[in-house]
Amino acid sequence: MGLIPKKTDLTPIWSESPLKSNKSKHYKPPTKTTRKKKVKKPLTKYDKYRIRVNELTEQVKHLIEGVENRGWHKYHIDHKISVKWGFDHNIPEKHIAHPDNLQMLWWSDNLNKNIICEIDVKNQWIVGGLKISEDMKGISFNE
Repeated sequence: MGLIPKKTDLTPIWSESPLKSNKSKHYKPPTKTTRKKKVKKPLTKYDKYRIRVNELTEQVKHLIEGVENRGWHKYHIDHKISVKWGFDHNIPEKHIAHPDNLQMLWWSDNLNKNIICEIDVKNQWIVGGLKISEDMKGISFNE
């Protein structure tokens, strides 16, 4: 019996189409069944509260002075009494999203403000009967 010569590909590498992959013959791209699905974490009570406040804020944003200047690296809508503080003190979402509690703030100032609350004459009714002591962190009173 004779030896059967192996067929070899004599096509130069540079002549292959640029779309052709250098991956092995046995490589199979991942399919929908082989990909790991991202598991969504259930929303927390705070997440639901925050989402609802943002929805309500979007509904009343036209009532805020200067909202036409809103943009990513421009002015942001700021909640004077922060969403987090409102959640922690059981303040209804509609009160945190009320126009009396909203102002336009330069974007970097808004990000630096974080969760600091500003209570003034316009939004004082929101905290109403809550006893707020001077030593509570993140509260500033403006007159």
